[in-house]
Amino acid sequence: MKIDLSYTGALMGAPKDLNQNGFAPAFPKEPLTISKEDKAYTVTLSNEWRTFADAEKIRTEDLYSKTTIDPDDPFSYKPKDQWLIFSQSLQEQGVFEGISREKVASMEVQLKRITDGLDSLHAGGIDLAGGLTRELDSFEAHLEYAASLSALNRFSEKFLTGDAQAGFKDLIDGYAKHNRAVVEHHSSLEERFFQARASITAPDVRLTPEQEKEVRITNRLGKSDRILKDELVQTYITFFEGIRHGDDIQPAIDAVKKAFLSNLLDQTPLKDREEMKEWLMERTSDTFERIGSYFAALNDDWGQMKRG
Repeated sequence: MKIDLSYTGALMGAPKDLNQNGFAPAFPKEPLTISKEDKAYTVTLSNEWRTFADAEKIRTEDLYSKTTIDPDDPFSYKPKDQWLIFSQSLQEQGVFEGISREKVASMEVQLKRITDGLDSLHAGGIDLAGGLTRELDSFEAHLEYAASLSALNRFSEKFLTGDAQAGFKDLIDGYAKHNRAVVEHHSSLEERFFQARASITAPDVRLTPEQEKEVRITNRLGKSDRILKDELVQTYITFFEGIRHGDDIQPAIDAVKKAFLSNLLDQTPLKDREEMKEWLMERTSDTFERIGSYFAALNDDWGQMKRG
């Protein structure tokens, strides 16, 4: 697959193809007369758009030529917008042909939501537009890795068949390989701070009870094992892949939470486990909510498309 660095999604990336399939034009085609250097020129806005798009493609390719990429890894071209790699593949295979703009948009939004979590781990910081408000901790990155792989497989089963499905599954394998290396080495800035602080003697300062509790919990977290465990991630994947209907989502998430807590609390003294559990559940609440929301949207979108 040759990556088109100027591709920004099916709706904006290929207005001509979409128009041929009965969609409303992305730009009006009525001719306009403009003056330049005392001469009259007749153009259309769609032509102007293509001129701009060609110039933008050159600029973008120049930008990415200065970035380290792996020709064998399509996701290295757009590490913070990995959904675009999936979308371009679907566009090239004609999956979007004959589908309304609304349904194309729905599918692309779903791909973006599924990949937002792992996108946020790449250089450049988090994307607030992606629904993340802080950097993911290592254990949250492990959760997102398992959940996004499972959701992408579910997307493939629901929306694709034949060669399109086979090609998409190959891309999922590439996505898994690309992101595993990222997740394996990821730890948040706060985690690195907790780890550094846990290795030194606590200063003799007066703290409030809440501050003492926070330091106690995060010092323990700083000493805990954050290594990516394949067996644990596979356990997460098994639970997430059990989601086949909306009613399956909460039981799957509850099972993942249990496995997640068991892994971290096993490293915590028995007397301290309850407060550590409360802290971890609060810490990961946004991540579990985001994962649940894209599985819910995936099921909802599928029902709407089947009825549409």
